[in-house]
Amino acid sequence: MKHLRTWLAVAGVVAIGDQAFFVVLSLFLLSFYGSAIAASFLTAASVTRLCLILAGGYAADRWSPYRCVQVGLALRIVAFLLVGCDSLQGPHVPLLSCGIVLFGAGDGLYLPSSGALLKRLTSHGDFSRTISWVQVITSVATGLAGASSGLSFETVPLHALFLTFALLAAVALALFCAIPNVAAATQADDQPPQAQAPSIASVSLRVVMARNGGIVAIGLITALLIDASLSGVMNIVLPARYLELGWGGGTFGAAVCVFALGGIVGGLIASRIPSDRTSTRNAVINCGILVFAALTCAQYIAVSSSLSLLLVAVSGFGAGVVAPTLIGDIMNSTPESFAGRIYSAINLVTYGSAPVAYAACGFLMTRFSTSAPFLVGAALLALGGLARLIATFRSS
Repeated sequence: MKHLRTWLAVAGVVAIGDQAFFVVLSLFLLSFYGSAIAASFLTAASVTRLCLILAGGYAADRWSPYRCVQVGLALRIVAFLLVGCDSLQGPHVPLLSCGIVLFGAGDGLYLPSSGALLKRLTSHGDFSRTISWVQVITSVATGLAGASSGLSFETVPLHALFLTFALLAAVALALFCAIPNVAAATQADDQPPQAQAPSIASVSLRVVMARNGGIVAIGLITALLIDASLSGVMNIVLPARYLELGWGGGTFGAAVCVFALGGIVGGLIASRIPSDRTSTRNAVINCGILVFAALTCAQYIAVSSSLSLLLVAVSGFGAGVVAPTLIGDIMNSTPESFAGRIYSAINLVTYGSAPVAYAACGFLMTRFSTSAPFLVGAALLALGGLARLIATFRSS
């Protein structure tokens, strides 16, 4: 338990550094290079992160999630120092490019490896509760970092900010090194008696996806559906809708805050759902998807900012309950030898669905209306929720 608490502290420090770095980096790039070059740099970081997420899960399973996390944190330190040197010496594209690409590589290596290591540090069935606390901690850290870094950009020298991020990454690495390199658990430690099998080490990824009624495969598809819908609505459609209605950027800032607050409350509730209550957990996920569909549809007809903010807060609450429950079910059904690759798939769903969702929302908003993606997203969520409900009923 002591090592798990230390790991949660590491996750919080990393979340603070990541969110603050992205806010300051975006403002820095826009100020010195303009929107086109800024978008190119951020795209390069995203592509690098996705590539390393894909490779990082395999490396964590075949090599060591502990070492992969160490390398990821070390790359963060180097990346922050390079970007800090660039801001100190003036615009220097090669140096900045190296820093941003290294950050994407470090983040991509850290994300899947952290999930694999977290599974080692938790006993069977407790992953859902642990990931709920991870969500709460990272949500609080992200909110604080996002609010403070925006103000700091105007008052603190840029190189000092980036060096502070490097110091935070060094603190995270030092805390992490206090956790011993936990060896892989034996099969008996990792799985309940009824799930044990003598050939567990030789099973394929396809078998892992299909076992226990296809919990892993269905869970990943469900996560893709939710992430694609929420990322498009929250990051593209909602701010455009608020500006169209004359509510201003301040209302969107408030929407981000209430969504985060709802996620924190939802995460606390998700941590109380027993891992052995399969029917309850399935009901939470299935109802959550259908509620998301209703809330997304309601945004289409929301005529006041207060009503829209209320809908956003409830959506945040639902995401806080559904996301850790869904991820917990996926990881609890995953053998430890495949934890890195499955958690890598979860991160690919999370970070890879966003660009597709943005492009789709942009097309719908240009071709039809600003609020059209609300209806399309609601329809997709409703169909996906009904399909998952039928699949859950058949498997039970």
